[in-house]
Amino acid sequence: VNVSARAPGKVVVLGEYAVLKGAPALVLAVDRYCRAEISENLEALCHLRSWAPKLQEFRFDPLAESGLSLVDTVINDSRLKYPWRGDLDSRALYGELGKLGIGSSAAALTAWAGVWCTFAGLGGIDKNNEGLGKLINWHRSLQGGLGSGLDVAASLFGSMISFELQEDSAPAVDSVQLPSGVTFAGVCVGRSASTKDFLKRFNVWQDAFPAQASEQLSELTCLAKAGHAAAAENDSAAFLSVLTEYGE
Repeated sequence: VNVSARAPGKVVVLGEYAVLKGAPALVLAVDRYCRAEISENLEALCHLRSWAPKLQEFRFDPLAESGLSLVDTVINDSRLKYPWRGDLDSRALYGELGKLGIGSSAAALTAWAGVWCTFAGLGGIDKNNEGLGKLINWHRSLQGGLGSGLDVAASLFGSMISFELQEDSAPAVDSVQLPSGVTFAGVCVGRSASTKDFLKRFNVWQDAFPAQASEQLSELTCLAKAGHAAAAENDSAAFLSVLTEYGE
């Protein structure tokens, strides 16, 4: 048995950070993928290879931890008694200077969860609320409980999506079309940011300056909603105007 999958990285078009306070975000999957593969192993130990971007190899007993936290987070509750071979390749989401900043950890988690759940007979990761909920829970455990989950949603559903947190239910995810004539090209500035660190700083800023934070997040939420409306109405000029204002 051999199972393989791939999951794309992402860029947040609108709603970054404001999404944590209920704003609708627009997220675009990119054409760079993390690839995962798993198969049975005739050796006594499991053999895991991971490229992020350099190769790391792990050999371990089937009932022991692999040593790679992302993999262990997924397989902890469903370990198999027999050995397997696994590959997790994130090199396409890295550049010469390191991460490209397009959601490599979310893409790796989504790809690995897909192959593992299928290989272990758990039914795979479906493109629905249940599948998304599993991925968000796993990803938050890796991020110290932080994050909205929009990055794994982009990796799971692909294309362009809207993503909005709900108070008492799963996030609302819908497919979105870019306005006619609007395309995106990624530019790497040579340095990636740590999402986990940025979210911690975001929370510290909110606590230190609650009035200022509330005002700015309200403005960003209004812009995110305006961007959604412009996309729905296929209004390219209004959409680009909102993007410019959000970036300022």
